[in-house]
Amino acid sequence: MDIPFEFFDLPENVVHVLCLNVSEHMDWLEAGAAALCPAERERAGRYVNPWHGRRYAYTRGLLRMLSSRFLECAPAGIEFSYGPYGKPRLNGARGLNFNVSHSGDWAAFGFAWGRRVGIDLESVADCHDCRSVARECFSPRELAVLEQGMDAAQAFCTLWVRKEAVLKAAGRGLDSLQTFCALDPVVELQDERGTPIQWRLNEIPVLAGHAMALATEGGPVRHVGFRL
Repeated sequence: MDIPFEFFDLPENVVHVLCLNVSEHMDWLEAGAAALCPAERERAGRYVNPWHGRRYAYTRGLLRMLSSRFLECAPAGIEFSYGPYGKPRLNGARGLNFNVSHSGDWAAFGFAWGRRVGIDLESVADCHDCRSVARECFSPRELAVLEQGMDAAQAFCTLWVRKEAVLKAAGRGLDSLQTFCALDPVVELQDERGTPIQWRLNEIPVLAGHAMALATEGGPVRHVGFRL
């Protein structure tokens, strides 16, 4: 699997998004999983569903390989730390930020210099019982939009990925879902340290039957998508 050189030529004020089907690149990803640390190997083995464990190992290995290319170091030398809600970050990464999302066989990675990012990818087919979930998680404005839509699953999925992308960028948990409205292009939400931050939202039309959204910290940025 060849990742375009352009993916690693990442200017400031640009987010690069990489989307791939894990099942189509398993042989190549298997090699990357060799760089996992013991804690990551242990976590992969704890998944009840073996495929979920392999997907975690493959995507974490790919994350190490991608990060190492950006930082010009060995994949095994990448070290992570974690926020209060489990958001991973790169230790000593000189301003490189990332986020990862999974849905079925698909995985998406977002990278940016100097600003935090959050990315979420979901399958519309997985949005079961969406109205009851929305009543627990959506703001009044979002609920109104959901009720007006002809395709409730699509409307729910589109809003859900926007909300999740903000939470992931901010390093917050699901208990904050109702505290903001993801219909707006810019959302203000405190980060994990309690600092009010403006998060800019964009939808990314990549896969049929899916929804994907990107949240970025601060001012306007351009995003460029790559699909393998």
